Amino acid sequence: MSKRIFWQDFYTRRAWLSWCAAAMSACGCSFRQLMGNAYAQDDIRQRVRAHRPEMRWIENESIKLGVDLNLGGAITWLSTRHHPENMVNNWDWGRQIQMSFYAGPAKFRVDGKEVAPAWADFPWNPVQAGDHFGNASKTIAFEQDKHSLKVTAIPMQWSLNNAPCECQIVSIIQLDGHQVRIINQLENQRRDATFYPARDQELPAVYLTGNFNRLISYRGQAPWTHEAWEEIEHHPQPGEFPWLRLYGSEGWIALVDQTGYGCGLWQANNPTFLGGIADHRGVKERRESPRSGVGTHDFPTGYLASVRPEHLEAGKSYVYETRLVLGSIDEIRSTISKMADQSGLPDWSFEKDRNGWTWQGSQGALQACKPLPEGKGGLSGIVTCGEVNLVSPPCVWQLAKSRRLTASLQLDSTQPVRLDLYWQHPGDREFMPGQMVSTMFRKVNQSPNETGIPGFEQIEWELPETNGIAEKALVSRLRISFAPTDRSMHLPVKIQSIRAMTVQ
Repeated sequence: MSKRIFWQDFYTRRAWLSWCAAAMSACGCSFRQLMGNAYAQDDIRQRVRAHRPEMRWIENESIKLGVDLNLGGAITWLSTRHHPENMVNNWDWGRQIQMSFYAGPAKFRVDGKEVAPAWADFPWNPVQAGDHFGNASKTIAFEQDKHSLKVTAIPMQWSLNNAPCECQIVSIIQLDGHQVRIINQLENQRRDATFYPARDQELPAVYLTGNFNRLISYRGQAPWTHEAWEEIEHHPQPGEFPWLRLYGSEGWIALVDQTGYGCGLWQANNPTFLGGIADHRGVKERRESPRSGVGTHDFPTGYLASVRPEHLEAGKSYVYETRLVLGSIDEIRSTISKMADQSGLPDWSFEKDRNGWTWQGSQGALQACKPLPEGKGGLSGIVTCGEVNLVSPPCVWQLAKSRRLTASLQLDSTQPVRLDLYWQHPGDREFMPGQMVSTMFRKVNQSPNETGIPGFEQIEWELPETNGIAEKALVSRLRISFAPTDRSMHLPVKIQSIRAMTVQ
């Protein structure tokens, strides 16, 4: 099927696409490659095709990497000695290897700016390269040395026509052998100070050419024990949602070509990914003619993203680090194994930030959970009538090594408070009532210590070997619920650390 016929057929699915747009606005993850371009008018495509890059390059003995300063410094070229052709897909400004962030409100608007029909329900979404309409983001600063570069840019709001974000983004890219180290930062300068619910972030979005059409990861229950990796078969038809949400229990995912060579994505202590292939060709055609019509400017693409829910607050910075590893599947896995923490014991300290923990609850209740001023050394907020929970980021936690957690926290309460700890296994769609332990926190109205701040108390939870827990080796998320016996009270809470301890 030609691309023209494919898109004509795709365009008839407008109602389906609108439903998907609403669903995506709820979870906060991009599938630009499937949606927005179905509505790209000729002038938008012409604007993209007429783009003139301003490239800056770094390279070492293994890798050549290029960023385009006329696209906000997004990575538009990545090649290696083994694969000298460009691996990056540049179909539109929602592809590339780049930053993409999400926050409320669900239907983000800027006065006087046109909204793309396919993205009418989309949230606040600054994109490093540019917007759906083909407007490019602006680079405002650039530095470079032999093996690294730093770019600062003002990204565009994806769903709006020529709407620069009230934010800046900074990307530091370094080459290290056959790895690319990326440190990305969002400087959020929004005037809207609303504390919105957490949304999944693409950390970052990685779009490769359609040559890389094999999705690889390890999803087993025994990470780092040399069990075989798997090729994840997922070949959506036109009109189907293209990406899978994956829990890679070794913390990596890869896209490779038919020879097994490609790009792996790894982020420390984050096992959750989106990945897949968007391609109008059939599986048989892809495998028989893998290099046909899958260049850097063609529609077919492979996609990877490390994802994690985060609150992106006005006036705050958000920083993350990611590694791209180039090579064969075994080379990718071996390289990551040397960088990854294989202990399987989570250890969250909240002296500087939330460590990926998020508040969950109604929008009204979340307004009471704004953090206390900086420098207080803990994860702080106000729990209102038990309506708000604290939820950990996804993690790989091997229960064979530990079933006990300790939490250092303080509560300003006039009565005992019940703390419910829930856990969630990989693949569980929600927290299960049977997977919960409770404790009563009885310390009330502590006297201030010498610093004027009430002292922290330590509590312990131990997950019982019941409800099939012994048969499931991994825990993926925790949720702490606060239950005041007086439902009308507001409960200030501050948590200093949460750690898993080895059970002797």
